Amino acid sequence: MQDEMNTSLRYRIFKAVILVGIFVSFSSGLLNFILGLDPVVTLTSFACGILTIVLYIAFRISNNYDLLSMIGVIFTSFVLFPAMWLVAGGTHGSIPYYIILNAGIIALLLDGLKRKIIFFLYALVIGSLIVIENNMPVPGYNSGLIRSIDFAFGLFLCLFSIVVLIAVLIDSYMNELKKSKQYLAALQEQNKEIEAKNRLLEKSNSELIKANENAEKLNRLLYEEKQKLQKLSITDYLTGTYNKRFITTCLNEEIEASRKNGKS
Repeated sequence: MQDEMNTSLRYRIFKAVILVGIFVSFSSGLLNFILGLDPVVTLTSFACGILTIVLYIAFRISNNYDLLSMIGVIFTSFVLFPAMWLVAGGTHGSIPYYIILNAGIIALLLDGLKRKIIFFLYALVIGSLIVIENNMPVPGYNSGLIRSIDFAFGLFLCLFSIVVLIAVLIDSYMNELKKSKQYLAALQEQNKEIEAKNRLLEKSNSELIKANENAEKLNRLLYEEKQKLQKLSITDYLTGTYNKRFITTCLNEEIEASRKNGKS
């Protein structure tokens, strides 16, 4: 049950991340095109959207969550966003919002040791990009308005994506909680049935024990009566000594035994 819940939750999160990635990629690419920013940045955004669609199709075909999650995280963390950072001006543009969003995606899609390793490497990459940025010229915007729009739109996409992912998490949690309650109710009902059967079994065992005790009493009585009858059959009722039939039987047995042993 727990494995099914984890699989269902991870599937929903992965699907939400993919859809958010497609929306963010194409919307940011479209905005970059409208604002007349560097064509490389615009093409990179559209290319990211196309690759995300391919990743989603591959997921629907194979349902290999772990492999595709790792591929997607590695691509965005160590290829796409570092390239966007260098081209779009790093901290002077809106790319830091996407860097933060990508960190959240890493936390959602990966787990265990893989998450820790990717986070560590991702932090090293971001630190290296900040160092590199200090030695690079700052790319300019055509106007302060365009820079403000780019910043505002990047912040909006980041917040929107976070809200969507949180909503998916909450919705998935509530669904799984509902399933858990239903499963718990079913277990409780089964426990009641088991307890009722156990009570019947205990009652049957008690009756069986009582019947065995009665049978043992009857067996003892029968044995005692048998012993009495056997004693009555070989003794005289008045004197209590062995009767004639018993003595005759014993003598005949002794005579027969003597004959077999060759005695007269």
